[in-house]
Amino acid sequence: MALWAVGGFHLSLGPALTAAVLGERSTVIAGAVIAVLTGAGALGQLFLQRTTPLRILSYGSVALIAGMLITLIGVAATAPAAYLIGTALAGFGYGASFLGAMRSLAARAEPTERAAVFSVMFLISYLAFGVPAVVAGVSATHLGLALTSSGYAVVVIALALLALIGLYVPRRRKAPRTAETARSQPAHQSA
Repeated sequence: MALWAVGGFHLSLGPALTAAVLGERSTVIAGAVIAVLTGAGALGQLFLQRTTPLRILSYGSVALIAGMLITLIGVAATAPAAYLIGTALAGFGYGASFLGAMRSLAARAEPTERAAVFSVMFLISYLAFGVPAVVAGVSATHLGLALTSSGYAVVVIALALLALIGLYVPRRRKAPRTAETARSQPAHQSA
């Protein structure tokens, strides 16, 4: 969710932030900033393609967190260099996290389940992309661009931090139950 929310952040608030930070209202410049985000995402996938999904997701989450923090600093300080560096770093994390998530899901899903698994993943992804972007657009008109972008970035950072922590928190896995163990347990335990 964090990685798609980053895309929603930059595509919904990016042109207004670019105008505020760079003092430039040109749609070409706003598009160039989006190109920085997506180009860095492509580089993240290119550079990390031979890495394990866990490491890719780890690097991606760290880059998302750092990128959004630097972007926030750039917006707050009206510092174009920090804004662009933060956007590029967040883009790197965006691309890396997407690659890691796709590889992780593909490895876990049975071939006959992959269509369903990826359908659900993309449904959640596009909701994480679209809903916050619409909320940010409405919020920006009522609360202002600075407060909206700060709040949105903090939520993205929190989601990425939770994802990073979740990668390393040990999970207690239940052993798969066989037909024999299910038959040997009383009915109230097997239900």
